[in-house]
Amino acid sequence: MHKKKILMIATYFPPSGGVGVFRVTKFVKYLKLSGYEPVVVTIDNKYCINKDDSLLKDIDGIKIYRLDFEIVNSSVEKSFKKALDKEIYGIVENEKPDVLFLTGGPFKILPIGRKVYDKYKIPYIIDLRDPWSLQKNNGTNAITIFKTKIYRFMESISEKKTLKKAFCTCVVNDTMKMEYEKKYPNYRFVVISNGYDEDDFINIKPMKFNKFTILYTGKFNVSAGFRNPDTFFQALSYIDDVDFVHVGNIEQNVVDMAHHYNCSNKCTFVGFKTYDKVLSYAKGADLLLLISGNEPSEQTGKIFDYMGCNVPIIALTNKNNEIYKICKDLDNVLVIDKNDVEAIISAIKMIRDGKLNFTNKCNNIIYSRRYLCDKLIKLIEESDKNV
Repeated sequence: MHKKKILMIATYFPPSGGVGVFRVTKFVKYLKLSGYEPVVVTIDNKYCINKDDSLLKDIDGIKIYRLDFEIVNSSVEKSFKKALDKEIYGIVENEKPDVLFLTGGPFKILPIGRKVYDKYKIPYIIDLRDPWSLQKNNGTNAITIFKTKIYRFMESISEKKTLKKAFCTCVVNDTMKMEYEKKYPNYRFVVISNGYDEDDFINIKPMKFNKFTILYTGKFNVSAGFRNPDTFFQALSYIDDVDFVHVGNIEQNVVDMAHHYNCSNKCTFVGFKTYDKVLSYAKGADLLLLISGNEPSEQTGKIFDYMGCNVPIIALTNKNNEIYKICKDLDNVLVIDKNDVEAIISAIKMIRDGKLNFTNKCNNIIYSRRYLCDKLIKLIEESDKNV
């Protein structure tokens, strides 16, 4: 029986760490376990960001092509085209895949799918972890400067051409699906959420803390206008016998914010840790902090890691986003208006004092990575029949 081969093209892949790596890594893992043959094309190890060897267990035995190009520097166009012309076509001819799967951002790799389809008539699936041309400008950082009107116009053209010929485009939530269907009513969009892998939590020993500890993992990204912990630090300054721990790349503006509200003595910023260490910290905490941004389609991946930890979660959000839609149905999450400082103070004190009881178990199969990969498999089987 023919074992279907899927060429997975992703900018970042283990040993690179970070939130953008997990989705494609887990697809690769469960495709292989389901009897498929995933082959990965990614960037060379020398371009790895936040190296995380703890993820390598999921890609044991996977054939990987590592291309020598950097997707984020100023020479991206020249090096990207060189890699495409000299290597991607060669890889396709050598591997003869049944289907291509391309995930972004970065989005510059996605048009490869259309070019391969035009040349070899191999169907391709686009996977958008974030909006492409629909991504909003927030704040005044480099993202805002980079995404000029001309850039947006050019990206919109590339997006339209790329998504048009795709068998389908996967998005991570219903809001993204609705926004893209409005822009491209004749294209096919399918929701495959992010999720968590039960295997990642096996044999993870909880970190020990000396005091009631609230923990946050990953980026705040305040400078880009995303998850602002301002009201949380305001609240923390009024609460005794509570520590806050941040596990992730240290953002100076967040450190300064804690200092501004006179709660630096309650805060520990530990920096980047490998994924297994992040889970150890999270499982040892008394309360996990979730903060939403202002975009309705935002769906931070940490919520799924939190689910697997079976630790109470406090979600500072509003009702107009995907985070609220997920959290409202979970028994171990307390949802608070992110702008209501008094409510945040009251909730944390009640949890600290044991006056709020949670069902810590969160075994929601629809967010299992294995279940989510089954949805991708159905699309792969459909695409092959439509050639």
